[in-house]
Amino acid sequence: MTDNRPDDDSVADLMNITAHELKTPIGAVKGCIELLQQLGPLTDRQTHFAERALAILQHMEHMVSEMLDMGRLDSKQALNLVECDLRVVFEDALNMQGEVAEAREITLHKSIELGANLLMADAGLVAQVVNNLVSNAVKYNRNGGEVWLTASGDDLFVTISVRDTGLGISPEEQPRVFERFFRARETAALRIEGSGLGLAITEAIVRKHGGRIKLDSTPGKGSTFTVILPRRPLKDGTGKDLDEDGGAVVERSESHHRTTEHEKASEAIDAVSDSTQEPRGRATGDSQSDRV
Repeated sequence: MTDNRPDDDSVADLMNITAHELKTPIGAVKGCIELLQQLGPLTDRQTHFAERALAILQHMEHMVSEMLDMGRLDSKQALNLVECDLRVVFEDALNMQGEVAEAREITLHKSIELGANLLMADAGLVAQVVNNLVSNAVKYNRNGGEVWLTASGDDLFVTISVRDTGLGISPEEQPRVFERFFRARETAALRIEGSGLGLAITEAIVRKHGGRIKLDSTPGKGSTFTVILPRRPLKDGTGKDLDEDGGAVVERSESHHRTTEHEKASEAIDAVSDSTQEPRGRATGDSQSDRV
């Protein structure tokens, strides 16, 4: 029997084309509504519907942006490797969610072990991973809940964890959370907005760095997402080996050596991922800990 299902490249191309085609008309409609608001005066009823329309359009813009992000990750672009400081990444992520968290009385904590803040990575993409996870931890939390953002590490790996006291995810749905467009039944029933692409993008970024992401969740108690990244990726995001300075390896013997190192690193990441325990809410030992 012939399998007529589209391959991943075809789906990625379709997503990219669709997102680009939607971007312009959404922007045009948004501009018209904003112009109406400026020209006014509008009645209270007209103002209500204009604000509601803008909110819907902003949600659509976010979905289009995520579709474009997914397309870029599928395009085999090389990583822009720089020294990434998790202290800056964490601070920015918590600041972005601070207003929403404060409105719902959600307490944000962060903790970074000394020496665990630096790694070679695509800083913009790592920031997107942390932003996505913290945003979800706030969005799917209960009023008065808590979120812990922590980082720990050793010579080879950095571990980032985001723990919340929110809805949690049922055991049967947990294997699907990183699928594109998947949304848990409870979040859909509660009408919590989302595209179903955020975690798929997060996993794609982590894997592009040669890392792993795992989920531990208990329904009604909360979830913990744990990201394990190598201090220095051995691949450039397109499958090419990198030397110690982040440059492409040309010599065959060096390439073979780096491939062997990559295999060992992948095995080590798997081992660390399997043994990772749920992070504690408070920092212990030599660390930098803050309540936001």
